Amino acid sequence: MKKLIYILFFASQFSFGQSPTFKIDSLLNAKMEFLKTDKVGFTRKSCTGFGVDSNAYLFWKTDSITMMQKIEFIEYPKEHLKEYEPIIIKDDFFFFLLTENQNDLRNDSEIKHFQVKTENVQSQGTVSTGYIQTSHSCYRHLYLKSNGFEFKKQFDYFDLAKSLRNSENEKNINYKFNQNIKIVELDKIINNRINDIESKTELKITKRN
Repeated sequence: MKKLIYILFFASQFSFGQSPTFKIDSLLNAKMEFLKTDKVGFTRKSCTGFGVDSNAYLFWKTDSITMMQKIEFIEYPKEHLKEYEPIIIKDDFFFFLLTENQNDLRNDSEIKHFQVKTENVQSQGTVSTGYIQTSHSCYRHLYLKSNGFEFKKQFDYFDLAKSLRNSENEKNINYKFNQNIKIVELDKIINNRINDIESKTELKITKRN
């Protein structure tokens, strides 16, 4: 019964070609409004399966100080929030990478959906495009506002997969195209920098409910 409720819950948020909405985004938007700074942004990853689990990193800059705060939020099956103490980071990678590449980002190609090679006409006479959907995936949301430049991007990590369940016969024909898109490249760099910071810093929980 719980699984059925979740499927209906997820389906109500999602349609092909769009990323679903997640409650953590409202929390992040409220925090950015409270900060009232011209340089602010976040990277958020939300994964769906038999629940909804989100991890986000909020960045803001005041004068020459750059701050980062980690936030974890499970919104299903039972809400659970953990906020970590903001820390000062010396590496201005988040703002630098996105602002320095803003021209490329403005002209960036759209990520293509996961697609397998298929015959145009099936035995029943119906046309198949080969596009595949899944309710088990992780969704990235990147947002930045800095000195007049505002950038928003959401995408589904499922579309970046090389194949379906590691099947040699169900390969994503858009895999190579998607790997060459600028935001995909920058997302990998941002994630690596965050992982490096976390490996060297003990983050303390300040709020849990």
